Amino acid sequence: MSGTIKNKTFCWRVFIYAITPILIFIFSYYIRSDNSHQSSLNDRSIWDEAHFVYPVGSRQRQVTGYGHLDSNNDWIIYPPRDLPSNSNNLISNNSVIRLIHKNLETNLHTHEIPSALDFENYEVSGYGSLEVGDFKDNWKIELVNEVDGDSIYPVLSKIRIRNVEMDCYLSLSGNLLPNWGFKQNEVICKPVEEFNRSGLLKSFVTQIVPSMVWAFHDTSNEWIVEFHERTIDVDESALKPKPFTKPEQNFFENFAIVNYKMQMTNNALVPDSDKYDSLASSPFYWPINYKGLRMNNWGQSKQDIRYYLVYGIYQCWFGSICLLASLFLGLIQATRLNRGKISSDSKNKTNDNYVSVNSFIFWLPVLCYFAHYLPFIIMARVTYVHHYLPCIFFKSVIICNILNLIMQRMKQRYVQYIFMVFNFAIVVYTYWLLKSFAQGMSGLSLNYEYLQLLPSWNIV
Repeated sequence: MSGTIKNKTFCWRVFIYAITPILIFIFSYYIRSDNSHQSSLNDRSIWDEAHFVYPVGSRQRQVTGYGHLDSNNDWIIYPPRDLPSNSNNLISNNSVIRLIHKNLETNLHTHEIPSALDFENYEVSGYGSLEVGDFKDNWKIELVNEVDGDSIYPVLSKIRIRNVEMDCYLSLSGNLLPNWGFKQNEVICKPVEEFNRSGLLKSFVTQIVPSMVWAFHDTSNEWIVEFHERTIDVDESALKPKPFTKPEQNFFENFAIVNYKMQMTNNALVPDSDKYDSLASSPFYWPINYKGLRMNNWGQSKQDIRYYLVYGIYQCWFGSICLLASLFLGLIQATRLNRGKISSDSKNKTNDNYVSVNSFIFWLPVLCYFAHYLPFIIMARVTYVHHYLPCIFFKSVIICNILNLIMQRMKQRYVQYIFMVFNFAIVVYTYWLLKSFAQGMSGLSLNYEYLQLLPSWNIV
């Protein structure tokens, strides 16, 4: 009977400590996974740099990839240069067009000159004007997914943009440009034959493991129209209005794809010695709550609601003490084991409701803590205070284990209850003290100076 109880206790603890965080993460993604969220992760914008040219290559205007909404992302569709266009002025699959930058009035252009970083592919630039240019300004629209015949719809339709003269696809190389390119994504024109070679691997994977084809699918040349505005008259009878309907999606496939893309995005967040990032913080600050994070604009009016990210005092500071205590207890236990004062297979004589320093469940949250924390010290990437959040969860479990060991020393039940209520009261009090950080602060920052428990907290 005792063995059965221990097995059930172990299973429940594994469920709470290991499986529950995974379920919370998946559920959090589920409630946010609408179609617009997916589109924003798969989308990228073409940005024509005003007044900036390539310092190498053609020395024409830079065209870069920029992941945020900006007026420099807007392009106007014009008929192709010296080629026939659609009589009804509608863009559909295989339409040939020109793209003119709205602000600079330059053509989206490519040529035989190698790109600045990816020398195996062609440079993409802003060149000429509405009247000045050549055949390399002409681009063909190729529909990737069919929504309603050959028609193209914002958000719903994925397209490829193929240069007619150079026979290459407008793509992202995956490289970040140097400071002269403002660390933005390099836009290239990749020959069609290069994509055909990668398509052979995709075809092979489709035959073997169809569900994993997304991992080998090259989306660097796929684009989405976020919105469009009609500026000329068209044949209304040729239009086929289609209301937006959410496409059917496989939840777990999208979950895997989005996490894969987030991983690729995070890999590009490398420290820049030439740029000061006021939001970044060192991993060595996190265990002691040394530096917080301003979550939005720090305006001083009553209309400006400000939020500040720091971790709970009890969970973070007392959790660090309990973490050190766990390591110290482990050192003592290892020393006693080495000296033969205890046997390695000695059984825990305490009640099944308690944990023991010898038990795996005592060390599981400690191992998980360091598994989350140490990589941020080792890896060369930009770090922020919110990266420490998973460690706070495991710190809370470590606190419970240490409190459990303390309660084993208490003989009277009422003393244990008082001890539990006392710790719970501390948690409630520390939250109440700093509740303005989570619920929002308005007015002058000086009104909240009393909350600046450390000089390094930049609240004021």
